[in-house]
Amino acid sequence: MRKRCGIYLRVSTDEQRDNGFSIDNQLRNLQDYASKHEYDIIDVYNDAGYSGKDLMRPNMQRLLNDIKSNKIDVLLAIKVDRLTRNGFDGYWLLNYCEEYKVKIELSLEPYDVSTANGEMIYGMNLIFGQRERKEIGARTKRGLEEMALQKVHPNKAPYGYIRNKDTGHLQIDPIASEVVKDVYKLYTKNHCIRPITKMMKKDNRYLKSGKWCDNRIYNILSNPIYNGTYHHGRKSRRKEDILIVENYCPKIIDDKIFNQVQNLLIKNKNSNYGSHIHLFTSLVKCPSCGNIMSSTIAYKNRQDGTRKEYYFIECRNDNCKDKGKNYNTDKLENKLITMLNELMVYSIMNDHIITIPNVNNESEMNKINKAIEKLNVQEKKLVDLYVNSDLDVAVINNKNKMVKKELEVMTRKLNNLNKGQVLKFDTNLLSLFNEKEIKTKVPISNIWNTLTRKTKREIINKYILSIEVKRDDDYNIEITSINFNKDFLQNSIFNFTTHIINAMSKDYQGIKLGKYINEQELSNLTAKKRTISIKELLPTSSILEDIQKYYGSGEISVYPIIKDNEIVDYQIVIPKEETKV
Repeated sequence: MRKRCGIYLRVSTDEQRDNGFSIDNQLRNLQDYASKHEYDIIDVYNDAGYSGKDLMRPNMQRLLNDIKSNKIDVLLAIKVDRLTRNGFDGYWLLNYCEEYKVKIELSLEPYDVSTANGEMIYGMNLIFGQRERKEIGARTKRGLEEMALQKVHPNKAPYGYIRNKDTGHLQIDPIASEVVKDVYKLYTKNHCIRPITKMMKKDNRYLKSGKWCDNRIYNILSNPIYNGTYHHGRKSRRKEDILIVENYCPKIIDDKIFNQVQNLLIKNKNSNYGSHIHLFTSLVKCPSCGNIMSSTIAYKNRQDGTRKEYYFIECRNDNCKDKGKNYNTDKLENKLITMLNELMVYSIMNDHIITIPNVNNESEMNKINKAIEKLNVQEKKLVDLYVNSDLDVAVINNKNKMVKKELEVMTRKLNNLNKGQVLKFDTNLLSLFNEKEIKTKVPISNIWNTLTRKTKREIINKYILSIEVKRDDDYNIEITSINFNKDFLQNSIFNFTTHIINAMSKDYQGIKLGKYINEQELSNLTAKKRTISIKELLPTSSILEDIQKYYGSGEISVYPIIKDNEIVDYQIVIPKEETKV
C-alpha cells in the first residue's frame, strides 16, 4: 500500500534572497523525493514568509490537525530548520508525530529520524538552527538600530509622515499631519479617545488605508515621533532597552502640546481619577523653573465628623528652588474668574473681537497651502479614475468625499491663520479700559459658583492652555499671564457668561438656555413666571434653594437680556406658583 505524505514548505522573508531555499526549489525537490519513494502527495503546507521561531504558523497548525486526523503517514521537508528553529518545539513535534504514527523524513539530511543515531543528529541540527535564528535576530537588531541612528526610518512611515524613497528619512505629509494636529487639539479640549474616533469617522477624515479606531487614535496621541523623537523598540522592548533618537524627524506637534497630552493620558489612566477633582491640573507653571506644577490635596477634620478638602498645586522639580511651595487653588480660582470677567468686558468694548496682527503664521500657512495643493491633485486624479477606470464607483466616491472634507478643513484653517493670532492676556490689559465700566456688566462669578467642580474643570481645560502665577510670603496669589486656547478667543464673539450658562445647562439636566430677549419681553415673561436676576444669585442666597427644587424637571430656563445689542443681565425663570412669597 502506498504511503500518504504531506509536503511542508517554509521560507522566511530574509531567506527568500537565497534561491536554494526558494519555495519552488523546495517543492520540486520534495516532489522528486516522493516520486522516488512512491509516496502519494496528499497536501502541500506552504508557510512562506513566516519565521521558524515557533509553531504558530497557519499551515503548520493545519498540518498538526491533519496528523491528528490520521490523513498522512509521512511528513516531508527538506531540512529540520524548515519545520522549526526552536529546540523545544522540534522535540515536541517529533513526539507528536510518533504518537500518531507519522514518520518525519528530510530530503537533504541523510539520516533516519526514527533511529537512535538519527534522533541525536536531528537534535543537534535543532540546536544549530536555534543558534542561527538568534544570530539572524541579533544581526537584524543591530542593522535596524544603525538605521535609526542614521535617521533612516526602518519601518513603514507612521501616519502623518511619508518616507523619502531615496534617503529613507521621514518627511511631513502635508495632509495627514493636519489631521494629527486636530486629534491632539481635540484631546487637549477634554475629548476622550472614543469621541475623537467617532468624530474622525463621522467627518470621514483623511486616511491612506485602514479605518479610524480607538487604538489608532491612542497610538497617534502616545507616539513621540510626532514630537520629533524616535523610540526604537517602543512596544517590543523593555523600557531600559529602548533606543531613543532625538531630532529624528520634523515635528508635527510642539513640545508644549505634546507634553500636555502625555500628562492627560497618564491622568486619564488613573482609576481613582475623578474622586477628587482638581481644577488646574497640568495648567499652572512654576514661576521659578517654568515646569508644570502638580496637583495635591489636604484635609481638615470638622467637629461634626466630616472633613473639608483643600486643593493645592505645587512644584515637584528637584532642581527648583521653590520645590514644595504650594498655591491654594481656591484663591487662584477667584483670581481667574475676576480676570475672565474683565476680559469679557474688554471684548465687548472692542466689538467682541480679540486678535492682534498676524506676524508668526507664515510657516504654518505654507504647510497648509502644500496640503491644499496636494488635495487638489488627488481630487483631479479621482476624476480621471472615475472616467477611465474600472474601479468600483462607490470606492471612488467615498475617497472623493474624504478629499473634499479635508479641503474644507484646510481652507478653514488657512482663513483663520490669515485673520490674526491669539492674544495672550496679562494684567497690563486692565489699562485698556475704565475699571468703572466693569461694574456695570454681569458678574460671571455669580453663575460660576452654581457649577460643580467637574464642570468648572471642563470649562477651564477647554479654554485655557496655561497659567503663570506668583505668590508672596503671605500666600497672596496673583495671575501674571493666561495663555488661552485659540478657538476661545480668536476671530469669534467672546462672551464667557454664555459659555458658563451653557455649561450650567449641561451640568444640571433640564435647565434650558432661552433666546435673547429685551426688557419689554422680560416684563411680559415676569407676568407669567418668577424671574431671578443672575446678579442676585450668590452662594449664600436662599434663592438657590428655590431653584434647586426644579433641577431635572425641565421647568428652569435662563434668558440673556439685551439692551442696545449688549447683554446686560441674565434671568433665571422658574414656575411662579411654587415659589415663596
